[in-house]
Parts: sequence; C-alpha cells; structure tokens
Amino acid sequence: CVEGSSILLLEMPFARWTEHTVKEVISIAMHGNVTVMLAHVERYMDMQEKDVFDKLREYGVIMQVNSSFFSRGSSKRRALKLLAKGGIQVIGSDTHNITSRPPTLDSAYKVIEKKLGKEFVREIDGYGRFLLD
Repeated sequence: CVEGSSILLLEMPFARWTEHTVKEVISIAMHGNVTVMLAHVERYMDMQEKDVFDKLREYGVIMQVNSSFFSRGSSKRRALKLLAKGGIQVIGSDTHNITSRPPTLDSAYKVIEKKLGKEFVREIDGYGRFLLD
C-alpha cells in the first residue's frame, strides 16, 4: 500500500487481462480491506475489453493516469473525455526524478482547467489529497 494509507497502488500486466485477472482485482477490492487504485491506466487501456474499466469501477477500483496523458496531442482529447465522464479519478505525476522524469502535474492541470474549469481541477486534486490523508 501507499505509505501511511490503505491504498493499494496496483500496476497491471501490459497485456490483455484475462477474466481471471479482472476477478482477482475485484476480489481484492471487495475483501482486501484496501482501496485498489490501478496505476497508469492509460498505458493498457487499448489492450482491454471496452467494459473492463467500468466493471472495475463498479467495485470501487480507482483509475489513476499519469499527467503526461494530458500533454500529448494524440491522447489529450481522450484523457479529457475520460476525465469528464468519470473514467479517471486520480492524476499522478509519475515523477522519478527532476531530470529525466520531472513532475508535470501543473501542465496537466492547466489543460484540464482550460477545458473543464478551475472547479474541476480543485475537485480532482482534492480527491487525490483526500485519498492520501
């Protein structure tokens, strides 16, 4: 779990998930006394059945994407659409250091604010902070 929380940040396989895999995630979400958050969802979205993320969200699984999902032209529209529809609950920086993988949350929030408004940015940021508190 993320230190000091009951959030299980789960990185999934970079392949099409089997029905068994999805059932295991649901089982953890239902019986594991943790909140399951799938990390980097944008990385494996296109490999999955269309309804798998909706199904997981029904069981309280939280979807996290990286802020870079909002900065690339090819993915920006998709990211904003998913966010607006509730398909994304948390935005992370995927920061590993300040040189080769620096934080980019500010630029993602600017894109989101321009399209969805300041209040939307406050809500998504607030939800992430709430989960960690």
